[in-house]
Amino acid sequence: MANSNLPRRIIKETQRLLSEPAPGISASPSEENMRYFNVMILGPTQSPYEVYHINRSYV
Repeated sequence: MANSNLPRRIIKETQRLLSEPAPGISASPSEENMRYFNVMILGPTQSPYEVYHINRSYV
């Protein structure tokens, strides 16, 4: 996480997210731009939300 243009809060929350992942949720910053996250949420099996992918950005 070497992006000095990011607000300190985003850096701190990203470090926490990576060190203390929430159950059923996988989130990681993009290697190209630390403001973009790739998120995967695992929901109930055999439901439309069994695997849900999100690309999220922080501007």
